[in-house]
Amino acid sequence: MSNKKWFSAVVLVLALTLAAATASAVELVPAGKVIVTTGSARGMDLSRDDQVLYVGGIQDRTLVKLDTASGKVETFDLTKINSGAYGKTAWVDGNGKIWMALTLPILAKWSPDLTLEASWDLKEFGLVTTEGALVTPNGDIYVTDRNTAKPGIFKFREVDGKLVPVTDWGNNGYIAQSDLRLPNLTPDNDILLNVYGTSEIWLVKADTGAKSLYLSGIFAPYFIDQDDSGRIWVCHYDKEPSVSVYAADGVLIRSWSKAELGITMESAGIAVSKDGTRLYVADQRNPGVGGAVLIFDVK
Repeated sequence: MSNKKWFSAVVLVLALTLAAATASAVELVPAGKVIVTTGSARGMDLSRDDQVLYVGGIQDRTLVKLDTASGKVETFDLTKINSGAYGKTAWVDGNGKIWMALTLPILAKWSPDLTLEASWDLKEFGLVTTEGALVTPNGDIYVTDRNTAKPGIFKFREVDGKLVPVTDWGNNGYIAQSDLRLPNLTPDNDILLNVYGTSEIWLVKADTGAKSLYLSGIFAPYFIDQDDSGRIWVCHYDKEPSVSVYAADGVLIRSWSKAELGITMESAGIAVSKDGTRLYVADQRNPGVGGAVLIFDVK
């Protein structure tokens, strides 16, 4: 064998060895399961201290609060805001406030103890089929809409208790993008839009609204979350595999099937602790049992 061929063979073996080692370096060890709804559990976010998980109880029409240490579950009845309200996912801002974009559409905000602080009707701003809401550290508010006529993300600010569109951002306060769920943040607090149908994640600059492709080839990103190392955790809803973790550059590290995780039907929400050692996955619905949060230690 020539030196060139020998060197190429060595490089290939090293690459395969590294890939195998990277995949085996991440293990999910079951650490608990909590039934949080009688219907479906969809979408979730952790408080910034990783102590409380907030989940959307879509069929129950509830906002669910789960104490991650004790397993205690509390709920807020969304029909107290509107009799037709459904909520799909929650976001926790840097002050511990919980935000949820309800159907109808309505944006609502709670204190950490589930006291409703405010709600706003979004119809006047052209939103129809809201999915998720996100609040950046400076208080700017972003809401995604899957309306087929005008899908995308809208930017607002709360001014003297009123919701005000930020019209100097993007296209009059709006960025077009179809098939959105809950947006997420980069470490620099720009916006990540995971597009379930196209396996893409788009970056939107929080200050200007400039949009660019962030990562492609991220399989069916229904919901995503990031740990402080930059790893991207993805749940794939009704697809197989059910959950995956990617490196910050989009390289797949490892995937898990529904059977491996104990998912009954769909993985419909995901959240990871900041240090990347604890993972939460929503098992959306188990007929006759309810929606559950599956808890894993990440090894």
